[in-house]
Amino acid sequence: MGGGAARPGGDAGARLDVDAWYIARNEARWNAGEDLLASGVPPTEITSYWEWNSYHGAYDLYVEQRKRVTATQTDYLFQVAP
Repeated sequence: MGGGAARPGGDAGARLDVDAWYIARNEARWNAGEDLLASGVPPTEITSYWEWNSYHGAYDLYVEQRKRVTATQTDYLFQVAP
């Protein structure tokens, strides 16, 4: 059965490692987006994850685009989609 010492906290300790990694990764991604924004890159030119994009206007753009979809376009999509 594998050598080596048992991890203190068992599976909970491994979970904390994953959580810390996830938080650090998202913080780095958020900061990278903010750095690009501060350097003058428009938010629409920065591809990041959903939370960052939404915070910087992507969700608002999505809502506006959905308002412009006509009933005919929506009906067509439902007709061709399985």
